[in-house]
Amino acid sequence: GLPVVALTRSGEWPPKKIDLNAVGFDGDATSSSNPLLTIQACDVKNAESLSTNLSGCRAVVYAASASKKGGNSKEVDGDGVIAAANACLQQNVGRYVVISSGSTTRPNSLGFKFTEMAVAGIMTQKRRGEVGVRDAYSNQSGSSYTILRPGGLDEPKQNIIQGPSALEITQGDVLAGFVSRADVAEVAVELALSSAPNVKNTACELYYRNK
Repeated sequence: GLPVVALTRSGEWPPKKIDLNAVGFDGDATSSSNPLLTIQACDVKNAESLSTNLSGCRAVVYAASASKKGGNSKEVDGDGVIAAANACLQQNVGRYVVISSGSTTRPNSLGFKFTEMAVAGIMTQKRRGEVGVRDAYSNQSGSSYTILRPGGLDEPKQNIIQGPSALEITQGDVLAGFVSRADVAEVAVELALSSAPNVKNTACELYYRNK
């Protein structure tokens, strides 16, 4: 296996309110018994915290989003995404994967409008974060990014890994659907470890074929 550093706002994982078994996870998510897992505190609103925690990383997956205690959409989905990109470049991290959202480029779509209303300004900020990442990497040759735009997160009843045969990946932010967090996580890791030229410095959408 590969060593993983999990960065959370509190420095703890999993949160007490989450039953990992209930969402289909049966692995070891505690650093005390898993020698490949390190859990550290990191504040995406703090550039120094990001730079320090990302030092020595081969790849970074940004999965943070706005929350009551963690920060609003501007701080986390906009500024945080861009700050993490700059920290990756500063620390020579090879790959940066941002988990964003489908429909970020379609402000007139129902998906955009509903999500923007549910969490004030979040889609606008996610799109600002995407553009900021693209601009940060525009003159970089040794490092690259991928923006992953999942469809609606279909869980908990469908939070299982269905794998490549059930998934569809497209570009252009035209199509959408549903997908589980489990499959999003699998694809994000594959993108982070990939050296394929067609996944570098681009964005793609992810959803199930039959939904």
